[in-house]
Amino acid sequence: MLKSHDMDLSALKLQDFADHNRALFHDASLPEEEFQPITTPDTQHITPAELTHTIQHAFKANRSSG
Repeated sequence: MLKSHDMDLSALKLQDFADHNRALFHDASLPEEEFQPITTPDTQHITPAELTHTIQHAFKANRSSG
């Protein structure tokens, strides 16, 4: 939501903000999403060795990130 020049947004109540966002973005014609657990968790699991390799490859200790 963009800041309004004629309204102090810090005075906007949380429920009013939620209602405003719902009015802007909610589409009642879409079905609600439900949590679907992973059907094959073993194939989705990352081993400690894979995690270590990924972190070392992506975040090299001798390279500045800033």
